[in-house]
Amino acid sequence: MGQLAAIKGCDIGWVVSTTMARRRARRSYVPPRVEPVQDPSERINRRRLFWLVAVETLGIALLLAAYSVLEVNSEFIAPLLIPPIVTFVLVFATARSRASRPGRVLASYAIAAVIGLGIAAIPGPTLPLTVVGAALTLFLMHWLGVFHAPAVAVAITAEVLDPEWGVALVMVPVIMGFALLAVIAVWIAHRLLGDADYPERWW
Repeated sequence: MGQLAAIKGCDIGWVVSTTMARRRARRSYVPPRVEPVQDPSERINRRRLFWLVAVETLGIALLLAAYSVLEVNSEFIAPLLIPPIVTFVLVFATARSRASRPGRVLASYAIAAVIGLGIAAIPGPTLPLTVVGAALTLFLMHWLGVFHAPAVAVAITAEVLDPEWGVALVMVPVIMGFALLAVIAVWIAHRLLGDADYPERWW
């Protein structure tokens, strides 16, 4: 009887220790990191390519739908809403880059919008003012560490369009709103592809 009880005790102890070990393993388990886009310059397999393009197209459609709902057809505002579409595709494809962090993207748009539209509203020859505006935008972006190429296009386009002060004031929040929408679309796109790591950091 004593020997049988000892055997049963050992069995129970083994079951308990095994169960606890499994629970610890489940708690410490870290799921494999999923990265939908490794390097945008490399070719990827067809199945991955299909889902990647499908999600990118969905994001572009979302931004275009927003343009349509808001009836953005002003000759001054409409051209400035193209850069956020480029931002969506670029940030989605280079999500691990520091330049693709949401805070930096939005900061770059704020710089470009304020400088570009501010200088555009100043009377004077378009070409020199455009060059000055682009130079100031690039300087601040690099100095603050928030360089984002599509945002530079916002500054240049704004200066070339040469809007009036009233239009320029309206354009700043509109541009920032669509830049934010582009970042949100990137966040959604990554989760559709199973990547819960974007953004790794907000700044």
